[in-house]
Amino acid sequence: MTGNVVTQRDYMRKLAVELGGDKSKVCAAYVQAEIDGIVLRKRNADDTRPEDYATALWADGVRKGWLPLEDGPATDRMKSLSVAELLVLHAQIGEELRDRGVVRSANNPTGDLAKYLFCRAFGWRQAPNSERGYDAIGTDGTRYQIKGRRIHRRNKSRQLSAIRDIEGGHFDVLAGVLFDDDFNVVKAALIPIAFVVERSTYIAHTNSNKFMLRDDVWTTPGVRDVTAEIVAAMP
Repeated sequence: MTGNVVTQRDYMRKLAVELGGDKSKVCAAYVQAEIDGIVLRKRNADDTRPEDYATALWADGVRKGWLPLEDGPATDRMKSLSVAELLVLHAQIGEELRDRGVVRSANNPTGDLAKYLFCRAFGWRQAPNSERGYDAIGTDGTRYQIKGRRIHRRNKSRQLSAIRDIEGGHFDVLAGVLFDDDFNVVKAALIPIAFVVERSTYIAHTNSNKFMLRDDVWTTPGVRDVTAEIVAAMP
């Protein structure tokens, strides 16, 4: 069987072409190939299951672009990707559009993703877009303003988007999350409004307050670190 052994990437590329870029079929076929000895791992110190390894290899191919997913209808290919993989693809597309001068911002869809993850993690009810001052409400009636920041290699600022009428009592807790370039969750926290008011800065020309989601926020009494919960909420 050793004469038929191929590299892991080459075999997954081959499967991606043969199976039309269907993630579930490609990963299942890769697992069987590993079981059959067609493709081998040089080492497996962590005792990773073939199923988990195939999924990780697929994700690496999507992230680094070595999987030939250009064959077949684009909508079919995208349906086979997870939410996390779609976000990586979105980031790559954003970079290309930026290079071509089409877009200037590196942040979207950060805000919507932040709201989705917090509501999914804690069962909050997302408020209508027309609601002023808060984005979601908890089962106990707590009102949350939800903000996210993507820390981009071109812009490492942790400043959240503008908080308007901060003294108006529109929300009780600020839910903040930091993402990396590929929209992976870096840190997340629930921050009481009193601390937000104390640590924010008023900006006259925008008539709003700015708040920086620095590391010391997580060490402040009353702030709850919810990084694990938000990471787990990513589909």
